[in-house]
Amino acid sequence: MSHTDLLHRHLRNAGLPREEQNGEIYAEDLVVEFPYAPDGHTRKLEGPEAFLAFFSRISSFAEGFSIGSATLVSEGDRFTAEYHGSATFKSTGLPYEQDYVLVAIVKDGKLAHLKEHYDPLRVLRAMGEIP
Repeated sequence: MSHTDLLHRHLRNAGLPREEQNGEIYAEDLVVEFPYAPDGHTRKLEGPEAFLAFFSRISSFAEGFSIGSATLVSEGDRFTAEYHGSATFKSTGLPYEQDYVLVAIVKDGKLAHLKEHYDPLRVLRAMGEIP
């Protein structure tokens, strides 16, 4: 499976109920990192089940979550993707607009390591934690 296909399948999992997600694209030893996550927010997940449970919770706090088309640069067993996400946070009614950069490592045709970079201030604003 190409890096583009893996990325698209990964992004389609965002916000879906767990039973509708495609977990076959993740390696059993998957590690997902969010190095810029604000204090008190998830910074690291291990294993596909932990990650997919996290991903499925998006719809519990954000509505209308959508991800725009991605730009992908691929080399060997790694790729980097840039994409934009939009939603409205349910608890505040505030809009959420975010630009993401994902760095991925593929092992045996599956996503093995994901590191997603984003602006944590945009999360905190949408949550109403900062003005």
